[in-house]
Amino acid sequence: MQAIGSGWTAVAGTQYKVSLDIKASVSGGKVRLVNQNSQYQQFDVTPTTSWASYSWTLTAVESSPILRLNFPAAGVYTIDNIKINEITAGPLPLAQAATNIDTAMSRFIRMTMTRYAGKVKAWDVVNEPMSDGTGVLRNNSGATTGDAFYWSQYLGRDYALKAFNYAKAADPSALLFINDYNIESDTRKLDSLIAYINELKTKGAKIDGIGTQMHISIATPKAGIDNMFVKLAATGLKIRVSELDNRMNPNNQAGFTASAQNLSEQSDMYQYVVESFKRNVPASQRYDITVWGVADNDSWIVTVLHREDFPLLFNSSYGKKAAYVGFLKALKAP
Repeated sequence: MQAIGSGWTAVAGTQYKVSLDIKASVSGGKVRLVNQNSQYQQFDVTPTTSWASYSWTLTAVESSPILRLNFPAAGVYTIDNIKINEITAGPLPLAQAATNIDTAMSRFIRMTMTRYAGKVKAWDVVNEPMSDGTGVLRNNSGATTGDAFYWSQYLGRDYALKAFNYAKAADPSALLFINDYNIESDTRKLDSLIAYINELKTKGAKIDGIGTQMHISIATPKAGIDNMFVKLAATGLKIRVSELDNRMNPNNQAGFTASAQNLSEQSDMYQYVVESFKRNVPASQRYDITVWGVADNDSWIVTVLHREDFPLLFNSSYGKKAAYVGFLKALKAP
């Protein structure tokens, strides 16, 4: 008896791993895996009466084989989780990987920016390049797990130079920004970012502006905000606040509810950010301020970080909060 599967696409000369789970009703049974079209390949499995995983490594000899399961010994066989996976040769040499990654970056930037040329006026070309606390360029620090990918691991410090050059070539008229977070509270990171920008510009990168995310709270030191805007403005580049929100519960107090004082402090902080921006950044360098969300319950702090907080200008019913009033007052001020 046999069970005949559908054909699968193979590349002759390539190795594949066939894996499956089997449980037999009796000991001493046998399941024969057959890979066949015009040519015949087989592999015998002697399953046990408990679930177990089995695998067969084969080298394909034709392009359209069919996987069959033959049962030369009597018994009941329960089979699940049949898979056929190509066996790769392992990681590419670093030089080859770097070439492929550089090509992928170039293609992505070129295709995206060309598609939206004339529609998107400004791009965040390089996002969050600096490490927290140390100010060094982000890399994987030897990590081999997780899903984080770091361009600098393969392309070195000039990965950002490449990105800005590709962006300039794709749309010479667009404004090109570099963006990072916590630079209002991490002086080392702020100074390292500015130094890296100067390094890139010396090498010929077209960098038009700097974005500061500003995920702040009512407890963020105002002196740090002023210091950041002063130093960013001194670069002569356009400055934008790119992801502004303002937490009322930075210590993650359980069961937190916003008091009248919390709401007032939040309003004062939103107002202060705008006032500091306008006071410390010349008008010709002010690009924009983006608040990172609309209503409190839609904030990433609530939906992604799962914090109990109310960081935005509108409450969960889209009603204007005191923060809205403070923010608008600062925007309207001369």
